[in-house]
Amino acid sequence: MLKKIIFFFTSYLGKLHEKKIAERLISLDFKPKIIFDVGAHIGETTLLFLKNFDSIKICYCFEPQKNIFNILKKKFKNNSKVFCINEAIYDKIIKKDFNVLYHQRSSTLEDIDANSLYYKIKSLILFNKVKNIIYKKEKLNCITLDSFIKKKKIIDILKIDVEGSELNVLKGCKKNIKNVKVILIEILHHDSIKNYSKIDIFRFLKNNGFRLHSSLKFPFYGFEDRIYINNKFFF
Repeated sequence: MLKKIIFFFTSYLGKLHEKKIAERLISLDFKPKIIFDVGAHIGETTLLFLKNFDSIKICYCFEPQKNIFNILKKKFKNNSKVFCINEAIYDKIIKKDFNVLYHQRSSTLEDIDANSLYYKIKSLILFNKVKNIIYKKEKLNCITLDSFIKKKKIIDILKIDVEGSELNVLKGCKKNIKNVKVILIEILHHDSIKNYSKIDIFRFLKNNGFRLHSSLKFPFYGFEDRIYINNKFFF
């Protein structure tokens, strides 16, 4: 019963959080046409974009976990605007171990610290033992956004939610980053990922011409969503 209450409460907070994200994006007063959703999961953010922007022409959804990808693909099978790609996005084209966690939304390409306070708390909430936080490892093919984008194009919104690999995704988009108008990126404030540096993410974005527009912290959780805008497109 307690577990159901926790999940219901989290879901409610999630909907409020998504509403705030939509309001901040709408306030930019632009008409996004091309969306890249990196770490799409089952398409929650893609649905948010489609619901709030009639201008969208195409949305590329990247989700590496096969079982999650199958749900994502089924959800959008009748939507000609959405293309689902079963690939992991990184800073280079490689094969890399993927840590699949019992809480699949926290699965990551990065090395995790299973002894972190964050995982201890999450383990209690999910009624799993900390030592079993990793369910299994999978070998994934990783590509870069630069390798995927064959022709120069304006990307109106680049959303990145990849559990600690955000900087690597950005580094793999060096050739095209100047053509991105808006970046919606998850920033972690907990200690679960080894060698994670939010400062390096902030510095990368600033050095590539982006400034912070909005910061939205998720209540009671160790992360926030940040909206960055490209100075070239927003004066």
